[in-house]
Amino acid sequence: MIENLPIAEALDLMSSEAFLHSWGNGITVQDSLAVKRADADYPQLREHIRQHGIRTPVLIEVTDSGYRRLLEGHHRIAAAVDLGIETVPATTDERLYRHIDEMRWLLLSRDDLADDALEPLKAEAAAGLAVGLHDTTGWPLTEVWSREGFPLHYMVRHPSGRLMDVEGLHEERHVAIDFDWYANSSVTFTEVCRDEVLVRYREELDEPVPMALMPAVAAAVLRRHEVSRELPPVVTALELDR
Repeated sequence: MIENLPIAEALDLMSSEAFLHSWGNGITVQDSLAVKRADADYPQLREHIRQHGIRTPVLIEVTDSGYRRLLEGHHRIAAAVDLGIETVPATTDERLYRHIDEMRWLLLSRDDLADDALEPLKAEAAAGLAVGLHDTTGWPLTEVWSREGFPLHYMVRHPSGRLMDVEGLHEERHVAIDFDWYANSSVTFTEVCRDEVLVRYREELDEPVPMALMPAVAAAVLRRHEVSRELPPVVTALELDR
């Protein structure tokens, strides 16, 4: 889970007794921020955050007694302070943190997908994206099946009747043609339960893109293709002739 942590609370974490002990000599938060700002790479990080926002959450440890302390993200907090950013993304899930840190290229900002993010969302992460699109829009989840009985792809069905994935809206017949080669036979389209897809994504596919990121990813996909969540887009005569 990722939360939006007010910058004042982030600074409180930095001033906690556990953090100060870890640095020794009881230095202040301002001392710590000054140390981070002095790093050679800090100006580049600050400029990147200015352009794209904070893409990797800070990591918070919660002790057995419920005490919270900041483990990673001090440079990001310093940049947030310098840039006047009011909240920073934060998580207490170390596995999720490591995963997101490895995939920080996924979102350039809250609105845009990085080009490198497209390939996994076309393939091994398509099921997770479909769940994210379903949760965001309420559109039915659709599984593309081979006649042999194994899933080929996951999409959502737009109110217009077309199917959507990371590459946009598609006529069903075009999807069938695209996947006919992989199936070595005709394909079928089946509406499927969200929980079933989610379990398969997490257990069988090992969640290649964290589901915690999917709301932002799904929103970025909708914006990328200018698809409304409520109303079907106008279908032109040219599209009907394809």
